[in-house]
Amino acid sequence: MAVDAFLAPIAVWHDLGFSGYLVSDLGRVDGTPNADLRHHHCVGRKSCSVIDEPLGRCMLFSTTLLQELGAGIGTYQNLHASRRRDLIDLSVDHAGSSHAATRWTYRLLPLRWRTIDPPEYVDPHLQLGIWPD
Repeated sequence: MAVDAFLAPIAVWHDLGFSGYLVSDLGRVDGTPNADLRHHHCVGRKSCSVIDEPLGRCMLFSTTLLQELGAGIGTYQNLHASRRRDLIDLSVDHAGSSHAATRWTYRLLPLRWRTIDPPEYVDPHLQLGIWPD
């Protein structure tokens, strides 16, 4: 289903019955994007952003950190970041076992906690980021 069809906030909850994972109406939430900043990792560079595994399809984003990024270029949790409207591009210098530079684009969507928030409520502190289809 196309993301633009969702007008209401996406419901998010902890699946306590089986997996214990955080899930949403769009599937499993893979966590929050975060990278390590390693100084003098590569010759000729002051520092590199590094993650052990590539980012997942569905991630949580802090609205406070997104506001600090603004509508420009900067960093988000040690990842190189560029934001425009409801999209955020994240990249790292080294990802996974290949150690290759990698980039992801996420569409930012409003969310609500399924177990406690009314259907129209929008969480003011978090947004859900998904890979656009």
